Amino acid sequence: MQEEVENRTFNLVISTSKLSARTMWVGWQNIHRNRKQMKMNKRIEKANNPQKKTVKQLMKESKHLSNIEISETDISGFERFARKHHIDYEIKKDDGVEPPKYLVFFKSKDSKDMSKAFKEYLSSVMEKDERKSALSELRKMVEKVKSIPRKVRNKDKEQSL
Repeated sequence: MQEEVENRTFNLVISTSKLSARTMWVGWQNIHRNRKQMKMNKRIEKANNPQKKTVKQLMKESKHLSNIEISETDISGFERFARKHHIDYEIKKDDGVEPPKYLVFFKSKDSKDMSKAFKEYLSSVMEKDERKSALSELRKMVEKVKSIPRKVRNKDKEQSL
């Protein structure tokens, strides 16, 4: 009986050590596969989201640069449309003029893409300008409610016979 218990214990120790070695090997394979996948994701992300380029880099890539002079720096909203239409741009500040002016240099594969992106950006800006403020609408409604006459209640009760 003692010998049988020892054999079972010995078999259990061997099977669990194999199991743990197998589990470690599978775990190692999963880690290795996960690292490969993360590297591929980083490469894909870099390809899809190119870094912002300098004017020199834009000039090296293409001789067809366009620039626009703006007085405000509200071009951050344009970035979404530029990415959508694959437009590279760089903003340079001209300090020599008071108030400072900003030059925006653009490069795109097709001029149609650039004009399309600008049209979409301008339409979104115009929509924002035309949109009425919710607070102002609420204030107007409150004024209208205040101007409505309230029901007059007479609390005098007459006693009738």
